[in-house]
Amino acid sequence: MAHATCIDQIDGATVDNPELVSPHDYRRVLTAKSLRRMLQITEGITANIFHTINTLAIEAIESGREQITNEAIEKWKPEFDAEAAFA
Repeated sequence: MAHATCIDQIDGATVDNPELVSPHDYRRVLTAKSLRRMLQITEGITANIFHTINTLAIEAIESGREQITNEAIEKWKPEFDAEAAFA
């Protein structure tokens, strides 16, 4: 019997039987566009990046998606505009 890869079989669940696979079992990759958007919104400031990721993670958990998606990043709006706050 050949060994199954993690994509072919995860804890007894197969790709042919996807209802047995939890959302955590599939690896997702955010697009370069979404990552650029996050850097643009946060101005590359580490504390802002972590705040954004934490906020998106909380929204993902509360919505039941359990993962940060490209769509969530595109729709996300900062709590306030840093430039306007200091103008």
